[in-house]
Amino acid sequence: MLHHYVPRFYLKFFSDNNEKSIGYYNLCADKGVPTSNLYNQCAIEDFYGNEIIEDSLADIEGAASKILLKIISMNELPIERSAEHHALLAFIMIQIMRTPGMKLQIDTMATQIAKNIIKHDNNISDNPEALEALNAIEFKSNIKNNLKMGAINLPICYDLAYCLIVNDSNEAIITSDNPVILYNQYLESRKLFGGNCGFAIKGLQIILPLSPRHVFMFYDRDVYGFGRKHPKIVRTFAPEDIDQLNGLQVINAVGSLYFQSSSISKSQISELVDKYKKKRRSSLSILNEYPGKESSSGKTSITLHGHPNDIKINMQLSFIKYLKKAKLYQLGNRVTHVRDEFMVEAHSEFVKLATKGQYRYSEFNKFMQDKKAQFSSEPL
Repeated sequence: MLHHYVPRFYLKFFSDNNEKSIGYYNLCADKGVPTSNLYNQCAIEDFYGNEIIEDSLADIEGAASKILLKIISMNELPIERSAEHHALLAFIMIQIMRTPGMKLQIDTMATQIAKNIIKHDNNISDNPEALEALNAIEFKSNIKNNLKMGAINLPICYDLAYCLIVNDSNEAIITSDNPVILYNQYLESRKLFGGNCGFAIKGLQIILPLSPRHVFMFYDRDVYGFGRKHPKIVRTFAPEDIDQLNGLQVINAVGSLYFQSSSISKSQISELVDKYKKKRRSSLSILNEYPGKESSSGKTSITLHGHPNDIKINMQLSFIKYLKKAKLYQLGNRVTHVRDEFMVEAHSEFVKLATKGQYRYSEFNKFMQDKKAQFSSEPL
């Protein structure tokens, strides 16, 4: 059975009136067509392995489709902490983890780590045949586990504010086969080492195009402002803003771009690809190795530091400003900068307990309530 890793209902937001076709650009072939069969896009035969996962995703999509349609048609966002807010966040977190692009990123990182560890084994390093065989090793992640990671990390992102960017420019917004963008324009120029787009990281932005005229964004409320501090609706008339947001799709796509052919031409897509294709990443992950101290046995330990290869285009959106407290924040020598250290520690504790079966992965709120009750019952 054909399994869609980007929902059809979502792609229809970028189709023309009949909702059966969509503009399509193949990055590998460097060719595009104004109309392509929408049903066959972003789909792989038996990608999820069984229908149980597909049915579970359909439930998430069903709730999200109604919310997104209302956002697009009425420029109206869910109330924070509402059931709709939770459903929208769940949909986007799962969407991040369900694509072949994310699977490739996870597989690449795991393969790099495994090869690095194995090659330091003396039985391998002194054996040319073993080293040659090592090059053929490839780690293949389980899509079910990838989806679980999205669900597990959902509570970490519940603190993010969100807004709708309404495109009032003459340019149209496009999407791709890997549409959710993780970005961090705050740390991009401030912290040059390591990854900056972890779900708990300070300055995180999660960006999803919704239609040729709408982009949804989760963002760190303690870093970014929009004139008025946290408006729900942000309008832009600047073509430069749309150009950058579209550029993110060119860079993040695995191989396909999608567009409403009545809003943007194939030649405009070609120009956009020519501008941003040089920023497409040759590797989706980075692994650095650092030598440690030599032990009494003469062996030297190593430290591995791996992280996703973040997208970086020096993004400067005209409507985003840095809040004063973000400007005053000192990075110091810390490698990682999280939004809420207490939440990160609590979430880490919760995951350990859930792994042991003491909680379901969907019961983070119950865990926090139990933790609060525990603190309240402790003597002063």
